[in-house]
Amino acid sequence: MFLDNLSYSILRLCDESDLSYGRAAERCDVSERYFGKIARRQTAPTVATLEKLCLGLNARPDELLLPENGNILTMASRTVCLECKQGICEYPVCPDCGEVIERVGQKYCSCCGQQLEWGEFFLRRIVCKKKK
Repeated sequence: MFLDNLSYSILRLCDESDLSYGRAAERCDVSERYFGKIARRQTAPTVATLEKLCLGLNARPDELLLPENGNILTMASRTVCLECKQGICEYPVCPDCGEVIERVGQKYCSCCGQQLEWGEFFLRRIVCKKKK
């Protein structure tokens, strides 16, 4: 998710400013090859490089890293049943990637990084069925 947002933002800013990879890389003080890898989601930049990208593209860090539309997914009541110490337990599932959410109420999916809004999910009772 992080790399997707960054790539989308870089491509959008280059397009809006009519910049080629080469010209954008030059403005950001990074090599054209490295800039291209970041834009194609093949590598994650360091914090120092992220700062260079912000300066070169005249953008704030949140403009580069957060989804443009503030894409927050509301947790549906979808769960999955898995075996646990007590027997069979229900666990919430990320509505974006479908992976099990490790802790109820966490702000981001640990698998895909999607921001989560729990809303009325807490009203749903998640239970463990005891082993017989």
